[in-house]
Amino acid sequence: MLVKSAFERLSLERKKKLIDTAMDLYFEMPFEEITIRILVDRLGINMNTFYRYFETKDDLFLYIFKGIMEKAMKNIDPAKILDEFQYMPGEVLDNREERFPEKLPARVLHRVYFELQTELRALYKEALLLKQKAGLIRKEADLDLLAYMYVTTEYNLSMYWKEKRPGQTVVDSHGNVDPEWYKIKEYFYYDFFRYGISGMKPESKLIGQYNENL
Repeated sequence: MLVKSAFERLSLERKKKLIDTAMDLYFEMPFEEITIRILVDRLGINMNTFYRYFETKDDLFLYIFKGIMEKAMKNIDPAKILDEFQYMPGEVLDNREERFPEKLPARVLHRVYFELQTELRALYKEALLLKQKAGLIRKEADLDLLAYMYVTTEYNLSMYWKEKRPGQTVVDSHGNVDPEWYKIKEYFYYDFFRYGISGMKPESKLIGQYNENL
C-alpha cells in the first residue's frame, strides 16, 4: 500500500494540493536531494503528519506516478495496444506528467513495473487474448506470462535508454518525444515481441537498423 488511511481520508482538494506541491518540488530538485524535511516544509505539514500519510518518500512519488499511469490507461484501447501507440504526447497527459518517469531512480521505476501494474497487465492480457482468438498468437501461449513480460519490459527499455543515451530525456520540456524512443519501442513491441510470439516473420525496415542510430 503506497498511502495510509489518513491520506485516503483527506478531501480531494487537499490531496490535489499536496500532490501538486510535491510535483513542483520534484521538478525543481534532483530526486535523491529531496529529503523528508524539505518535503514537509514545502507541503506545510510536520514530520508526524507525513508519516501518517506515507511510509517513505518513494511511496509518495510512486503514488503520484501510479495516478498518472491510471489516467493514461483510460485512453488505451485493448484492441489496438499491441499494434500502435494509443495517443501522442500532450493529448492525454500534460507536459509534467509526460516527463515524470524521467527523474525517477531505477529502484523506484523497478517497483512501478514489477509491483504496481496489475491493471496494466490485465489490459495487455485482454489485448493478447483478442490476438489469440484471431489466430495471431499460438493457442498454447501463456497469456499471463506474456502480459507480465510486456509490462516489465518497459522498465528494461527505460534502463536501456539511460545506458545508451545518458543524460538525454525521452520527453523534453516542450513535450517533444525523441523519435529514437519510438523506434526502440516499435522495434521491440511491434516487431520483435509480437511477431516472435506469433511465429510470423516480420518485414520491418526498423529491424537491424534501430541499433545503428543509438
